[in-house]
Amino acid sequence: MARNSELYRTLQTAAHPELVAFCAACAERGSGIHKLLGASEGAALFEEALSLGWDAAHGAVDDEAVIGLLEEAEDLLAQNSDEEDDTESQEFHATQSLLLAVNTLSVYANPSPGRAEMSGQTMETFLAGFDFKLGGERAVIIRAGEPSPVGNLQRLEQEAQTRFLASYVNGTGDLLRNATIEEMRDSCLDVRERITHAAKEVAELRGWEIRSN
Repeated sequence: MARNSELYRTLQTAAHPELVAFCAACAERGSGIHKLLGASEGAALFEEALSLGWDAAHGAVDDEAVIGLLEEAEDLLAQNSDEEDDTESQEFHATQSLLLAVNTLSVYANPSPGRAEMSGQTMETFLAGFDFKLGGERAVIIRAGEPSPVGNLQRLEQEAQTRFLASYVNGTGDLLRNATIEEMRDSCLDVRERITHAAKEVAELRGWEIRSN
């Protein structure tokens, strides 16, 4: 699977709020996955974490609220830890989509380009799996030296990451200050809807319960 590696290298020079915004955008685009597949007890936490993440990217967040939500998320994830090992399961996808929102707050609390990259990588992994399932689970043989193929959904996410960084990240944080949270969230909506539609198709193929919290 070909990753967005060159783009992720630009995160090394991103300002702290820019790292948070990148994670928030990944969580926003993946939010439909959690809405479709997540258990009801995690729905409110996801929405609060996502909203706080965007506030954090804009420098308008209560640090105590962030710490409290991270602790709440840790408790919830610990309760469900036995259900997360099967990477093909509904529970795994629900948990990983919740972690996208939680990771935004983790990056706010402890700035890390590598941790920010995890959000992008998680989205790519989700969508590469969706591409494989929706494509009939056909294996592709790659000759030595040939690039790994990228499916339509994974490419969609890669392009969305690239556009977001080009629009809001320049290493200074200035582009974030000149944009509203609503504008940044709105920039994710079209891709979010397309990913949500794909997640529903995958859920139906796999026989997962669609919860639509």
